[in-house]
Amino acid sequence: MLTEWVKYLKTLLGIPEADTSQDEIITALAEMCLGQIFALTGRTFVQGTYRDSFITPARLVYLTEFPILRVISVERGQGSYFEPTEYSVDKLQGRLVFDSLECRCLPHACADASYTVEYEANGALPPIWVSMATADAIRAALAQMEAGNTYGFNAKKVAVTDVGSVEFSTVGDSPTASLAGTLAAAIDTWVPVDFGATRSCCSPGQISEYLGEIVP
Repeated sequence: MLTEWVKYLKTLLGIPEADTSQDEIITALAEMCLGQIFALTGRTFVQGTYRDSFITPARLVYLTEFPILRVISVERGQGSYFEPTEYSVDKLQGRLVFDSLECRCLPHACADASYTVEYEANGALPPIWVSMATADAIRAALAQMEAGNTYGFNAKKVAVTDVGSVEFSTVGDSPTASLAGTLAAAIDTWVPVDFGATRSCCSPGQISEYLGEIVP
């Protein structure tokens, strides 16, 4: 996935696909961006198989990664599984609804049902806003690096080859600070829209595990 994503990021950066001179650093920065986005949002945005474990009211389950591609299994308690006909899946919003069960969003009700859901999620590439934010962050980091700005630099703006003019004052004074600042600003703009009003229904302690790439 990352190789195709790097190609897409290069397109957003205006770098010809045939120019591979910066592929290594762009790949490294892209991985840093995904790590930073995960730290800020709790989501990886990487296509793969996941396992979410949590305690929640019985009727409504929100999964960490979405859109959902396929639900593999839904375990309730130890060794008891729901049949696919017993729940509906909102793939775009990343939630499961158990129509025959009552939703009791009260603190004492949260101990009544534990779930483990294995599922496949995320598209071949991250959402467009993740790619755009990452490209902006890489652009800022490359500008800092080209300016020799690894340990701090007082200039407010610098022209960067094949990238354009980058303003430093709003994104930080080093490659890492610029990358993190750019992503944080983008996430503040996009995450409320992407996540909706809430991603939980009385579900403390939710744990999401990445199980690896999707096996055909």
